[in-house]
Amino acid sequence: MDVAERRSAIVSRVASTGDVELAGLAAELGVSAMTLRRDIEALRSAGAIPRRASAPRPEGRTADVPGVHLDRAAPLAEAVVAVLEPGSTVMIAGGAIGHGVARTLIGRGLGLTIVTPSPDVALVLAADPDTTVVIAGGLLRGGAGIAVGADAERVVRRYNYDTAVIDAEGLDAVRGVTAADADVAEILRAGIDIARRVVVGASAASLGVVNQLNVTAPENLALVVTDAGAQHPEVDALAASGIEVVALG
Repeated sequence: MDVAERRSAIVSRVASTGDVELAGLAAELGVSAMTLRRDIEALRSAGAIPRRASAPRPEGRTADVPGVHLDRAAPLAEAVVAVLEPGSTVMIAGGAIGHGVARTLIGRGLGLTIVTPSPDVALVLAADPDTTVVIAGGLLRGGAGIAVGADAERVVRRYNYDTAVIDAEGLDAVRGVTAADADVAEILRAGIDIARRVVVGASAASLGVVNQLNVTAPENLALVVTDAGAQHPEVDALAASGIEVVALG
């Protein structure tokens, strides 16, 4: 595994879990902890991962926000990419689904303009000559891995989106998409309010979860992709409300 592949793996891990368990990931990648620390510092300096991602975490700790595991994100990302129109403008908010969509777009030749507050999504797509990447910079929110605040919102609101792709911390058939962080909720709303179509990635663990802050109502959602099974009660409820649901669990 070369340096670029190794650093891409680190970005993927941080997008999935929010931080890095140094010893475990070093062993997985076949490098020393010192080499891994250097990679993390380089990615931090480039803004590709949040600052807190360099801290070791105890083995077995999981991220606070339920998310789609990266090994299950690829087929969900394919379902999202299948609805993106060539030449369209797309907001990708971030998260495991956003990162998966970014990786899936490489080499597809769709000629998209991608606006994202996520440094890791921007970093992945920067290598694709057919994709125009606009990064919405602002205050980097470590846990979410996206930029927030007035500066980021101004950039996001500058574009007319054919599709907005977001990861849901909570998705309920009655309350819609919800978030626990006010700044994250605002940056998601900034894109959703403008988008012609809203696509949501949701883990099985996030279905039925209602967080403190409303992001968007269920009637604004065109497509939900999830790693939950088709028999999940929330999948049934979302489908019954008229939302297209791709359940791959």
